[in-house]
Amino acid sequence: MYIHSAKYSSLLYSNKQEVEKQLLCINNLLASNKTNVLEVGAVSGSLSIALAKLKFHVTALEESPVFFAVLMDRFAQERELRAFLTPLPLRLQHFNTNEKYDAVIASKVVSSMPQFEWGTFLESAYKFLSEGGFLVFDCSLKSKNRLPQEMQEIQKKVFGYNMIQHIASSSILESKDAQEVNFKFITKRHNRILAEEEEKHLVYFGNLEDIENILRNIGFSRVLTFSNWDLQTISDSSHSALFVAYV
Repeated sequence: MYIHSAKYSSLLYSNKQEVEKQLLCINNLLASNKTNVLEVGAVSGSLSIALAKLKFHVTALEESPVFFAVLMDRFAQERELRAFLTPLPLRLQHFNTNEKYDAVIASKVVSSMPQFEWGTFLESAYKFLSEGGFLVFDCSLKSKNRLPQEMQEIQKKVFGYNMIQHIASSSILESKDAQEVNFKFITKRHNRILAEEEEKHLVYFGNLEDIENILRNIGFSRVLTFSNWDLQTISDSSHSALFVAYV
């Protein structure tokens, strides 16, 4: 369901700056309230763990067995967080609880599922929100300025004598409703290739007005849009949007 493979997300893409931006955004939206938060698609748990360290009560859902194993390994090392963090190996639509949350967070989740699934997913999030609570999620947008990307190095990490190189390329599908992203992982030792793997993922594009209408039809009373987790103003040329929808 999610766009990033375990290797890409937990090993190569541990972007502390992105997590810090998300953490600041959620903290600002919740003001000073130390309340219940539900994160969907928690992946390796970076954001959930950071929120729990601030004494938020966090339920982290991750349906991928590989991602969840990484999350639990990190969770086991954070004994002091056990009163604040509850990891569960579930997807949102299979989560069943009477508990209500002040915020539901979904980063890089909506764009990784086909558009016909968006309504069901967003409706599922709505039912877990308390009065005055909000759903915050990002989504890639259709854009005239979006261009294909040639194969290029995204990130490189060196572990002793081993080096893991991550390169990627992308192309816009003819329908222009999605982008195919090609990832390649190369493991080298003393500059000799030990292993080479490739993966492909689709990133689905949304339309700003369509998503806002879906949220309002579900029952959200107010929908705010920003260009990113920095809560900057969205523009016609924005490639993605951050939605904050209030019950």
